[in-house]
Amino acid sequence: MSARAAVARPTIGQRAGASLRRRLTTTPGRMRLAIAAIVVGLLLVALVGTVTYRARQRATNEVGQQAEPLLVGAEVMYSSLADADATATNTFLQAGLEPPARRQAYLNDLATAANQLASVSRQAGSNQEAAAALNVINADLPTYSGLVETARADNRLGLPIGAAYLSDSSTLMQTKILPAVKQVYQVEAERLDNAYGSGDSALDVAGVVVVGALALGVLILSQLFVTRRTNRVFNPALVAATLVTLGLMLWTITAFAASASRLQAARHRGSDPVQLLSTTGILVSRQQSDESLNLVARGSTDQYQDDFDAVSAALAPRSGAPGLLAQVEKAAPATDFDGLYASYLKAHQVVLTADDNGQFTAAVAAATGTASGDELPAAAALSGAVGGAISQAQSAFTTKAAAARHDLSLLGYAVIGLAVIAAALAITGLEQRINEYR
Repeated sequence: MSARAAVARPTIGQRAGASLRRRLTTTPGRMRLAIAAIVVGLLLVALVGTVTYRARQRATNEVGQQAEPLLVGAEVMYSSLADADATATNTFLQAGLEPPARRQAYLNDLATAANQLASVSRQAGSNQEAAAALNVINADLPTYSGLVETARADNRLGLPIGAAYLSDSSTLMQTKILPAVKQVYQVEAERLDNAYGSGDSALDVAGVVVVGALALGVLILSQLFVTRRTNRVFNPALVAATLVTLGLMLWTITAFAASASRLQAARHRGSDPVQLLSTTGILVSRQQSDESLNLVARGSTDQYQDDFDAVSAALAPRSGAPGLLAQVEKAAPATDFDGLYASYLKAHQVVLTADDNGQFTAAVAAATGTASGDELPAAAALSGAVGGAISQAQSAFTTKAAAARHDLSLLGYAVIGLAVIAAALAITGLEQRINEYR
């Protein structure tokens, strides 16, 4: 009998489990269970809200303070090098001592490119593609400037060999240095696109909605349970906890939506136009180099004029199809880029006609002169308009990106603080009812 009694006797764990089940069948026990569920739900709200907030914060910081500035740095480097090459080839057309202003413009472009190269190299991080491209630029840029200086010295002495050095320098710029800069640009453009995507992720909002709805559901069910058991319509503390949780959800969703909207505005009004405008300016500089090299070649090759025509087709196709300038007009409608480019092409046609007719001196004068109708003023007007539009777009980006960061500035504190307040209110409200059963 003693053995059977020993077998039938419940263990400590069984007794504890039975006691817990009995307690949970009572109203105070179920209220304590509700407290636990509410606390868990609000902890999830705080956890998911904090994780998603930090992800959004990283994305907005990446856009405004890292990826986009590096992208602009790569664009400035590309534009400066393209301008430097255009200036060097144009200046070479003038035998003897070159104009000091043109020489200084070339040196300024190289200095700007070197400064941007140093800045981008420091901030580009560990991306292998960017590192390899930066190594190419660092290695070849001194070679390029050396070739230009050799061509310049020979040109001042009237030696025709200078044309070969100039052609080699421009070939090095166009086939190695600028493609390497473009590679850096593409890496940073991809990084910026990823940051924009993270800053506008629908998964973040969905996560906040799901856990917030669960927490609200538990709070509402607890309120209904208390109402049925105590015959009181409202539990003020539980109602307050529900409102605080709802407010936290709305604040988080609104902040996410506002920040994402500002980032999209920064993209459409800032970084996208900057990329379009920079590409336009770079292509115009390339055309200037093509024309100067074509004159230097004295008709020995068609490759430079062919490239000039290819760039024209990309900027403003004669077929009527929308080209790059049409996109630029939409991004910066306040400026007549089509008209400025038409003036540039008109000046170019004067140079081309004179060269085709064997009037080399007149062609060089039209290409290097500063009078109205000459090519340099037309190119400067177009480049100036592009630069002004870039500055406006960059300013718009800076404003919108800063606003996107501001929209999230207090949310990190609010998520944790309001979740704690809601939990404290819910516990207080339920504990008051539990105490009534003692």
